[in-house]
Amino acid sequence: MMRCLLLALPLLLCSCKSEKSKRMEAQLQPAIRYVEAYLKEHRGLPTESDFIQANEGNAFFILRRHTDKYAASKGAKSPNDYMIGVWRGEWFHYYKSWDHRFLNATDEILGH
Repeated sequence: MMRCLLLALPLLLCSCKSEKSKRMEAQLQPAIRYVEAYLKEHRGLPTESDFIQANEGNAFFILRRHTDKYAASKGAKSPNDYMIGVWRGEWFHYYKSWDHRFLNATDEILGH
């Protein structure tokens, strides 16, 4: 029985893109557009307070710069590389600016 559960776990985690993931990615779009517009206008990332204010104080959003250890471990290198995350109740669901891809905990567990 336990062996069946262990074999089924990757299938459960890999269930394509869950509805929750799709909602998180849609929720991140305004924040992504804000940071991209800010970068074009100011040639740099917004301050944390500007980012929070622009996202109406949403405490579930996070901006990680290239100097952040986690962002750097995922590939951020240049000063304009960033990750935006939204808390989904179990982990953060991230957008990575340098490859325009989303990352969540199931990707990390499965090594994607």
